[in-house]
Amino acid sequence: REEGREEGREEGREEGREEGREEGSEEATIKHLICLIKKKNFSVEEALTTLDIPEDQWESIKAKLK
Repeated sequence: REEGREEGREEGREEGREEGREEGSEEATIKHLICLIKKKNFSVEEALTTLDIPEDQWESIKAKLK
């Protein structure tokens, strides 16, 4: 019983770490996009293409740029 709880807590911690990595990666991507847009005068689409962001993620990322 205690072993099951510990296993569940460990799974929860791992999920939290993974979510944190994903959020950090997304924040870095947005920071890089903003840099390209401001410093290189790229359009949003040019910046997304330059960073090889898959098109199926564009709308989600564009919403976070606003």
